[in-house]
Amino acid sequence: MAQKGQEFEGPRRKLTVFRFVTCFKTTIRHFPFATDDFMNDLVAAKMKSKNKKTAEKSKGNEDSASLAGKTETETTEITSRGTVENISFSSEENEQSGIEAELPIGVKTKTFLKDGEMIEIDKKRYIIDGPIKGDYGIVGLMERGNSKALFALHYEIRNCKIKRLQVEINVLKSSKKVRKLTHIFPLISQGKNTKVNIRYFMTKMFGETISDLRDRFGEFSTATSLKLSYLAIECIEEIHKIGFIHRDIKPAVYAIGLESERSQLFLLGFGLARCYKTTDKNASVKKRDKVHRMGNIHYMSRSSHKYLERSRKDDLESWLYMIVEFFLTTSSLPWEDEKNNTTVLKRKEAFMNNDYLKIFKKCKGLPAGVNTILRQINSFQYDTKPDYHLIKNIFRNAIVSGNYKVVYSLL
Repeated sequence: MAQKGQEFEGPRRKLTVFRFVTCFKTTIRHFPFATDDFMNDLVAAKMKSKNKKTAEKSKGNEDSASLAGKTETETTEITSRGTVENISFSSEENEQSGIEAELPIGVKTKTFLKDGEMIEIDKKRYIIDGPIKGDYGIVGLMERGNSKALFALHYEIRNCKIKRLQVEINVLKSSKKVRKLTHIFPLISQGKNTKVNIRYFMTKMFGETISDLRDRFGEFSTATSLKLSYLAIECIEEIHKIGFIHRDIKPAVYAIGLESERSQLFLLGFGLARCYKTTDKNASVKKRDKVHRMGNIHYMSRSSHKYLERSRKDDLESWLYMIVEFFLTTSSLPWEDEKNNTTVLKRKEAFMNNDYLKIFKKCKGLPAGVNTILRQINSFQYDTKPDYHLIKNIFRNAIVSGNYKVVYSLL
């Protein structure tokens, strides 16, 4: 368990498998949301050494939480040898006491497979990009002898204490039942590899995350910020549509696609997701009195700070913190460098009540309608369904009125 005040960083997200196929390397000149203004902004930012690094940090657990409603389910798992195995999985295994969405900095982890080594999956051999180590993570895969076959391998060590992988698989399987989803990668394969001692699932390869891009290039142009805000809320709408809340919305869980999907944004990192609908899909699951605080302290909602049950409104609150950062070009959110749970909560409460007015004045190009979105989030109850159409229209109208033709053509 992490000690109080310990810093955290996100799991490995930069999949440099593109070194195998350089034409897939996602450079800023291929960044689909970039306009001429955006390119100029980035060059200027680089020359002035103003690259803004997103604070993807969280601190350790302070208290344990009581959990209710553990339900054991059976799931079928296919091994790398083609045999079938039934495993037991609790729907609350990603909420155990001490859980964090991110790995602690400086913690030594065992390496199970080194960068560049081979792994066999579904009777095919792949070169891995990056080591398989720690309890969980993502590495790039390239099929041996086929440089165009690129995939992302999401893995979890079989004997790890906190289970995330099956939750992610459940989300992806649920997404198959809903038509016309464009922001969630389809599940390609799942199973286990006994030689490496991992469970895994495979999806398409993706490009850099929003966090990667901000770290590398600094601030975004207004056109890019509007486009990303629009697509990011579409991503949240889709996961809510299939009956799950994400509970860990932040820049590191949004990634751009490759090749023909370079104009698209995808949602990742469903390890802390939770089904919010009952089996009849017409009502929300029962609200629990206390739930462990989880997620990234910089972006988590106030309910998470308070150990309260999360719902759809909490994903929107985390999204709001994230997109406000897009438009803050000369300052940052009031809790930028804070790590103390109580202090961050106090500053978020102030921001969501009245302080947002002075913060929004510092935002370049932020639509005035975001004030309405913030007030709606404050008024939402546990089972309130957000008005996604209203939110998207606020950003769509801002794109049209700003005459951002390059961006609008991607909608």
